[in-house]
Amino acid sequence: MSSEKQTSALLECAQSDKKAELIGSDGRFISVYGLRFIHLALSDNPNPYISAARLISCLIKIDDKSVTLEEVLKMHPRDVQRILDVINK
Repeated sequence: MSSEKQTSALLECAQSDKKAELIGSDGRFISVYGLRFIHLALSDNPNPYISAARLISCLIKIDDKSVTLEEVLKMHPRDVQRILDVINK
């Protein structure tokens, strides 16, 4: 099984309750889900920005669609900060 498929399978097992819903600066709906230990393990990276972006990609959906690391990295910094604030509550 490829690493991407393994990660996807782990995330499906780690689904958690919706914690909050935000409206992004572009008007899309952002659903934020609760943090689980597996999300921290999957987001591990020596670069703290990549680690945070991976964590966010594991914990949100935009307009009910999963989000890639690249999409998180392209998000407005204000939206990223709001998402991190919700995760840390």
